[in-house]
Amino acid sequence: MSTATASQPTDRATREASRLQMARIWLSVGSAIAVLALIVWAIVAGVSGSPAGVIAATSGAAAVAVAGSTGLVGITARLRQLGVVRARHPRTRRLRS
Repeated sequence: MSTATASQPTDRATREASRLQMARIWLSVGSAIAVLALIVWAIVAGVSGSPAGVIAATSGAAAVAVAGSTGLVGITARLRQLGVVRARHPRTRRLRS
């Protein structure tokens, strides 16, 4: 077996880990921007006297927060499978040795 074919799975895992780390950053940034925009919408709707707008914006912000955190959990789980992110000890919050 040549060296090029032997290193392909490692290269593939490295590329996947790199893409997942970038996705984790962009998901966090995008979710934060969306939540802030929805909070501003809720404030503006509340000032203008629209209770339906406040409810829609608040539930939208909650949905974005849940979707973002679910995505982050999924990405982190895959990175753990690839061996990029180490698990934290549940009680001390320190990295396991």
